[in-house]
Amino acid sequence: MTLVRDYLNQVDVWAEGRAIFGQMFDDYCRRFPGDRSTPPAIAIRDVLPEVLDAKVTFDPLSLNVYDRTRWQGGRFRVTVNALIRMMPDVLDVEGVENVCLCHEAIHIVRDADLLTQAQPLPFAGFETSSAITCYRADKPLTPDVVLRRREFRAEEAGRAAAVSIPHLLREQSFLDLIDAGRRRPVRGRAGWSLLYSAAKAIGVNRSAATKQLQLEGWIAIEPSRDGDKQILVQPGLITLAEARP
Repeated sequence: MTLVRDYLNQVDVWAEGRAIFGQMFDDYCRRFPGDRSTPPAIAIRDVLPEVLDAKVTFDPLSLNVYDRTRWQGGRFRVTVNALIRMMPDVLDVEGVENVCLCHEAIHIVRDADLLTQAQPLPFAGFETSSAITCYRADKPLTPDVVLRRREFRAEEAGRAAAVSIPHLLREQSFLDLIDAGRRRPVRGRAGWSLLYSAAKAIGVNRSAATKQLQLEGWIAIEPSRDGDKQILVQPGLITLAEARP
């Protein structure tokens, strides 16, 4: 949360990310009429190449890198690390990949100026394009405030767009979790299973869903008396579920 105070209004960034994805999905649906109910994190695999003309590849990268975007041959190239499954604590590989793609889509939309700048190599006559790389790290890896601001925005906006609350509210497992939490904390594996099932259904990994729901105040996570973590469904989420069409 420290980066929020230093750089950006987090709520505004979430709204921006969701607006960007809404516009991209509208553009995609105009080109390819069909089912408009697809969650953003699932649709992103088609939206990136069709709307943003980005080439998406899954290639091995360093184990401290999730993904990378560069401008190459007149086109954005997004590379997702094919070795994500080998990273510690990664449980939902496809969900992580989808959230990575959402993250990189924000970079392409918001940071095209940086990505398309040619950088000279240390020998005459050669240039290479800039790249934005998403590292697996808890702390910022660069002192450059502008770059840290870009990365924070892409992380927050991409995750918020991927963890679509309207799509979660269409999943029975998520509604069952809300119902179970109306009068008491949801303890044990059953509650977590419901949350993880809903996250998988909308194409995101469980940690991204849990983090976004916590940050937005829809759920709280607290230790129970027996030491396990329990889910506290907040009143606002119950109200939101009751108001759905």
